[in-house]
Amino acid sequence: MRQTPNPMNATPDDDTLMAAYVRGEAAAFEQLYERHRTPVFRFAARMLGSTTLAEDVTQECFLSVIKKPEMYQA
Repeated sequence: MRQTPNPMNATPDDDTLMAAYVRGEAAAFEQLYERHRTPVFRFAARMLGSTTLAEDVTQECFLSVIKKPEMYQA
């Protein structure tokens, strides 16, 4: 028997989290960071061939979101 997902327990999508972050909800950014930090880091490490550079790029990526969250487009 399949269970129907309960929307009250659903994890918000990125668009919803960004909208919340733009409204000032810092916890929304924390969720986005936790969700995307590893994939962003792995991508950067593959592209750059350096974990040190990948750490820097990952930080810069998330800092740009922190500095200008209103630039996000769904």
